[in-house]
Amino acid sequence: MSILFPVIMIALIGICAATLRGEGIWGNCVLLVNIITSALLAINFLEPVTVWVVGFGEWFASMAYYWYFVVLWGLFAVSMIVLRVITDRVSRVKVRFLAIADRVGSIVLSLIIGWVMMGFTLMSLHLAPLAEEFMWGGFEPGERMIFGMAAPDKQWLGFVHRVSTKQFASGDREFPDSDSFIDGRRGVRKELEDYVKASDSTRVSDKNK
Repeated sequence: MSILFPVIMIALIGICAATLRGEGIWGNCVLLVNIITSALLAINFLEPVTVWVVGFGEWFASMAYYWYFVVLWGLFAVSMIVLRVITDRVSRVKVRFLAIADRVGSIVLSLIIGWVMMGFTLMSLHLAPLAEEFMWGGFEPGERMIFGMAAPDKQWLGFVHRVSTKQFASGDREFPDSDSFIDGRRGVRKELEDYVKASDSTRVSDKNK
């Protein structure tokens, strides 16, 4: 059953290719820039926004394990909507290309968009309130999860780390390298998994009394 996870990830790329191949080079170029920018913005504001949400009260604090995942996708969605509105207004006329070049380029860019989305999705799963390794062992942090050929999460995390230290460097706000991030989040998920197991054992013991 561990094969199910890479199959789902490959299907994500297929869905992107199938739905975006008709957008043309220009449309997919704009979309790719929007996706990368939105993902970087979501990651940049993830920590302060999550801390702000957790600070709302005791109930929010008790759900701290969930907020990183929820806030990341919430910020990504909002950023995508805002950027899409802006780019639709700024770029009202598409740049024209030769028909064959437009078709081939559109397919290539749709696959790239799928790969970027897969990397971002896998990165978000490191933040999700799940077991240390889930999907019947299909999700193995730090390993080549796509049929032993690639680790899109590590590639995406490496990209984020590079831009945080170079193009978008800001004081001491450096995004950790991929290994540090993966190991840190693995520890958090292990902590949550142990907590859930301990809670279940306590409930079973209470019922048996």
